[in-house]
Amino acid sequence: MQNEQWFSACLDAGMVELGHFILSGDVHTGEYMNVATLLSRRGKLLDEFVQEAAAYLRSPMPFVFVGTGNGAHFINIVVQVLGQQAYQSPDLWTAPKFAYASRFEPGGRLEFRRGQDAVVRNAPVVIIDDVYVTGKTFGELEELIYRSGGTLHSEVVLLNRSGESMSERRIACPTGITVPFHAVFEWSSDLWPTAALCPKCHLGVPINLEVGKGAAYHRVHGHPVAKS
Repeated sequence: MQNEQWFSACLDAGMVELGHFILSGDVHTGEYMNVATLLSRRGKLLDEFVQEAAAYLRSPMPFVFVGTGNGAHFINIVVQVLGQQAYQSPDLWTAPKFAYASRFEPGGRLEFRRGQDAVVRNAPVVIIDDVYVTGKTFGELEELIYRSGGTLHSEVVLLNRSGESMSERRIACPTGITVPFHAVFEWSSDLWPTAALCPKCHLGVPINLEVGKGAAYHRVHGHPVAKS
């Protein structure tokens, strides 16, 4: 499907919410794509997303997939699909392994738990996430992969809403290296990097605390106060 078709399907699935939201990197927006809705319903649209991503990721290389949050749930489904394909064609495809990154404490750095770093060590790694906005989470995962002895091969997302169309991305760690970047679809909408630039903040619109990074942002900054 083309971008417009993906977006229309997401609208029909009730994934697009309006209000005042905080995304990764403390970016403000008035529109939120709730991928958790997609994952929880496990319907036709999710199957189409998975098949699109799996077609790009299918390879005879023994990849290790790495993700966190919703991206980790998405990996689980993609790995199931790729595993079935590998079982059906063992001479062509290799079933991937995966490792999930998490934080030991709120605000702490991402880590691999329970020996998952051993899965990543000396392996070609693909980062998979649900949404790409500023690249902050990707930067953390890149640093974790190299700290664990892995080598980043490429990056894949369901949705790129950074406003920048990319087929490759210069990664944070190690610096100066570029890897392939693939988004199932792209969605351009207004993003405001600071509260000072956010019209929702100027109007005093409360921040949504249920989705995105709103709850963490609210603990530090509270709700905006309307500017007179």
